[in-house]
Amino acid sequence: MLKENENVTSPITEQPSVDPNSTLGLAPLLNNQSLILKRRMKPFICDCEVDLKYDIHAGNEGEIVYKASEKSNFWQKCCLGSFRAVEININGIANRRVIHIERPLGCFGCCCSILYPFCNAEFMVRVSDIFIGSIRERASWWYPVFHIFDEEGTQIFKVRGPGLVRFAPRKIVFNVTRHLVPSEGIVASITKKWQGLCSENVNLITNYDIEFSSRNTLSLKEKALILSATFLIETTLYAES
Repeated sequence: MLKENENVTSPITEQPSVDPNSTLGLAPLLNNQSLILKRRMKPFICDCEVDLKYDIHAGNEGEIVYKASEKSNFWQKCCLGSFRAVEININGIANRRVIHIERPLGCFGCCCSILYPFCNAEFMVRVSDIFIGSIRERASWWYPVFHIFDEEGTQIFKVRGPGLVRFAPRKIVFNVTRHLVPSEGIVASITKKWQGLCSENVNLITNYDIEFSSRNTLSLKEKALILSATFLIETTLYAES
């Protein structure tokens, strides 16, 4: 029989929460201030038959640190193009999924600015099945804008590109700034590299340079969200089929 003041230990203990920043799968982002995202060259057959695949290289050494692949519905891909629902898995070298990005089928276009944030493209981002944030497209008549939110729904970054992003024969830079802290300047940049007239016209391959500013301390979670924003830029502006 237990004494009156004796403590009783409950068999149910609270499980410690997992910090996404300490996830081993994000280790390649720790010491790399730049990444290169390359869409693999596709064979000359209908795009509906081929899922888009990407390699992510460490900018300083050039080695592949992640491989990414898109999953989308066959009919949506053929009929809706960039309007389709998208699921992207970013896997480590051991082929284990590290980052999961999902975008439901939604509405696009400049008219959606009136209904923001309820009627725009949005990526939901998870690291090791833990939700870490989202990226939303802010429709604009003049230039593309994307907002990055943390897991609590608070906006932390703004991504802004120039006008004429689809057809300009030059490199296109999307600057990432911290929301409500303009004095901090540009914390990262996403640059779509011009691949030449032939490659751009037939949509063979796309390269992006992702640069993290050395003046700012970005967490691994924030770097993962900026990397994920690159895929939203790719799927909404360039990978239309």
